[in-house]
Amino acid sequence: MSSMHAKVMIDGKLTAAPNATLPLTSAGLLYGSGAFTTLRVLDEKIFGWLFHRARLQRSLEILGFKAPASHWQADILRLLKANRVRSAQVRLAILEGEGDLWIAGKARRAQPQVVIVIKPLAAPKSPARVGLSRWPLHAGSPLAGLKLGAYVEPWLSLGEARERGWQEAIRLNEHGQIAGGCRCALLWTSPAGIHAPADSCGGVPSSTLAWAEAYLARTGRRVSRKAYSVRALLACRELLLLSAGVGVRSVSTLLGRSLPGDAGPLARELQKAYPANSV
Repeated sequence: MSSMHAKVMIDGKLTAAPNATLPLTSAGLLYGSGAFTTLRVLDEKIFGWLFHRARLQRSLEILGFKAPASHWQADILRLLKANRVRSAQVRLAILEGEGDLWIAGKARRAQPQVVIVIKPLAAPKSPARVGLSRWPLHAGSPLAGLKLGAYVEPWLSLGEARERGWQEAIRLNEHGQIAGGCRCALLWTSPAGIHAPADSCGGVPSSTLAWAEAYLARTGRRVSRKAYSVRALLACRELLLLSAGVGVRSVSTLLGRSLPGDAGPLARELQKAYPANSV
């Protein structure tokens, strides 16, 4: 827990991080039943809060349990104050409550557990090397597009990518269409315009990608959201990784092909404009 701030919050109660506990019968702990979101707080302002809240509430509705959203924002700010920081990266997780060890359903009647942890904001990252994941997504699953507590597939995929010298890997769905990265959304340029995968391809909707789309729209540029193949991506001029964790990160190598990295015009523009990259 060395990278985390000293205090965390569980169900609205502040506690020292080393002393934080969850019941062993928590369905969120046993089965990863729950959802989470990662946010940036800059000078006590939660970036993209409405997007994150809506995405999290949708995930909980699909999972079949509810947690009141009325206190989430206030609890995040209270945790920052308790740790005496004004800016941080936040992980807000809503986990299914206590239930039977083997029988699903009982935990649905228990109060979900709300876990909030924060850590210092990371410095802007250098251009990334990106490869192709061997872990496909199932776009037809009822859980496609959700940021779930059971995060093992993207976790393993990202770990495998880093063992191969990449900082991110592209994940495909069962149709061979690009869904996104293990932890980042993708945005790229080509002679035909600016592109990103459609949400229907199975990736998690991204607050940073939504910000980029809105920013570009204000200058008359539209992001084409479609089902794309790896072949289409390989024709890119620039490729960017977008997430609350990394902000806007350029790519220097894609499947062995060199790209302009931070020297690309879109990378320079979005990195300058994105609030999370100003820390």
